[in-house]
Amino acid sequence: MKKQGVALLYGWVSILLVMLVSSFIFALILRFTDLGGKSTEAITWVLGVLALVIGGIVTGLKGKEKGWLLGLLTGAGFIFITILLQYLGYNQSYSLNQVWLHVTYLFAGLVGGVIGVQINGRDPRSTKV
Repeated sequence: MKKQGVALLYGWVSILLVMLVSSFIFALILRFTDLGGKSTEAITWVLGVLALVIGGIVTGLKGKEKGWLLGLLTGAGFIFITILLQYLGYNQSYSLNQVWLHVTYLFAGLVGGVIGVQINGRDPRSTKV
């Protein structure tokens, strides 16, 4: 149980780092180009999904088993923090338009967790070392 908790913490921290770095790069791109409109929404969505996949992979690598569950919990934790920030920080309620975003984030975390466990390459049930 402790191993999964540490794995989730590593996943959430990696999501935060990927989001910070990609936000900084995206801010520079926005500052020095005339990019705007609908393309910014698509780019931020792709960056969010990428961050969740990377976070799920890190969680799966650290957890070494049950990647689908660890990835799902990684995505759920990210969504929970996002909703808290939105509600407490910006005083905005959860909208129906955000449901599909959060479903894709859950799926991205799940896929990342499965990939992370598979990259690990070792079957935890095997007795061979």
